Amino acid sequence: MKPMWETLRWHDPDDRVLLNNVKQTGATELVSAQHHIYDGSLWSDDAIARQMAQVEVSDLTWKVVESIPVHNHIMVELCSVMHGIIAMEAAT
Repeated sequence: MKPMWETLRWHDPDDRVLLNNVKQTGATELVSAQHHIYDGSLWSDDAIARQMAQVEVSDLTWKVVESIPVHNHIMVELCSVMHGIIAMEAAT
């Protein structure tokens, strides 16, 4: 049987839920990202290292990275392209 990890989603250092609160739930690992960077900008190595250090000091592990940065222009254009593809498929 594969092990299950007790994880909890934690947004970033500005989250109202403190890492101590996460520990109280029994979780040992986090699902997190750099949620304060929302426009598709690259995450700096320094910002990632600071967040990891903050997590590790709390005796937790940043296990899963979510919300890989994709610029909003790409997401909007991709939706437009997908709608076009769907329309073409429906027409054939």
